[in-house]
Amino acid sequence: MPLLRHDTNVNGGIPSDRITIGGLTFRISDDSRARSGFMMGLRYAGLQSLSFGRAARLHLTHSYSVEAEPKHGFHRLSAEARACADRPLHRWTWVEGCLSGFTIMTA
Repeated sequence: MPLLRHDTNVNGGIPSDRITIGGLTFRISDDSRARSGFMMGLRYAGLQSLSFGRAARLHLTHSYSVEAEPKHGFHRLSAEARACADRPLHRWTWVEGCLSGFTIMTA
């Protein structure tokens, strides 16, 4: 699916021109300042739901995206995965557990 979004910090920079740490003020170089821009790219997402017992389910989701910001030349690759299992305990009471992870690479 196509992707278009505005990001106020495409480079992971510092949003201010100065920071103060322990009473000392540091000036942030222009290269380290946050840049904003429109990220364009593609995203793929998938979902699978499986049954592993009486009324118990396992939901698996994953997504991958590739984005580029042409004005400043930044790129971002990301991947995310999530696994959730739910199982009934008694009548309307359920227990659910999830594991998730993601990675982002920028350049």
